[in-house]
Amino acid sequence: MTDRMPAHPREAVGARGERTETAAAKAQAGAGKGSCAEETRRGEGACGESARGEGATSRLEPLYGKDGLARVQASCVAVFGLGGVGASCVEALARGGVGALVLFDPDTVQESNINRQAIAFMSTVGRRKADVMRAMVADINPAARVEAHARFVLAADVPALLDGPCAKADCIVDAIDTVSTKLALAQEAEHRGIRIVSSMGAANKVDPACLRFADLYETQNCPLCRAMRKEARKRGIRHLRVLYSCEKPACVRAGGGTGAAGAAGNAGGAGPVQAAAAAGGSGAAGEWADGAGAARAPRGRTGLGTMSYLPPIMGQMIAGDVLRTLAGIGGEGT
Repeated sequence: MTDRMPAHPREAVGARGERTETAAAKAQAGAGKGSCAEETRRGEGACGESARGEGATSRLEPLYGKDGLARVQASCVAVFGLGGVGASCVEALARGGVGALVLFDPDTVQESNINRQAIAFMSTVGRRKADVMRAMVADINPAARVEAHARFVLAADVPALLDGPCAKADCIVDAIDTVSTKLALAQEAEHRGIRIVSSMGAANKVDPACLRFADLYETQNCPLCRAMRKEARKRGIRHLRVLYSCEKPACVRAGGGTGAAGAAGNAGGAGPVQAAAAAGGSGAAGEWADGAGAARAPRGRTGLGTMSYLPPIMGQMIAGDVLRTLAGIGGEGT
């Protein structure tokens, strides 16, 4: 297996590993040569954009404004967790022009990640997520400064990290499932006056229209939020901005598939998601997961399901909230 994907969609890898060009790609390229000149004359399309000298931020500045773009490019965002939510969030932050990113994730890419994680391809299986994410950001925004830490973060580690590599962070994105670490991030961020957005659970949920930004204490139908609320009160955390789904978790049948939310086996008791959340996250207690309630299970299946689209949508929504806040055009605190 190669660790490297083709550098361009028109390239294919031959039997001996050399790069070749498919016939369809050649035909497309030939057709493009004529259309490129025409688009340049009209000032339209990708070719026209190059002719006008538009760059990677040319579509951002009209919305951010010059000052807003400068603020985003001067900002630093710390992202904890590079799974289904975190990886898509980081990708959008990089495309949105964030100048510095500090990333944390201890895991390697697994084949089971491919259904939902932006960094998961057959070509990246077995590689450290932090390394793959750093390479992706460099390919999107070479000017961005990236610190990628392939390490597990315990609750006790949080104060030192916020004093050290995250000392200049303007915002924190919590995209992990370990309840104790999520609480420590929320508590320290509140104490230090750092903006934080925390991702809640997406396991066994299917409807993206149910995603909401809210204060933790105003959430409903989210087992991870329920576990967080209980512990947050004990720690005196007054406020935490979260992205969560108000959809009731689907009932996962033993043989696969889902029933109606709240159906027998989930009604009136703890279903698979509730039981996992009560254990200290969305997986085994203290286990780092993918920020969407789909915990990794090295010793067996969790019984939790995650849709391919839901965690990436959550990551994009959190990135949008952060970018609008940094640019001063919406989001929290504006």
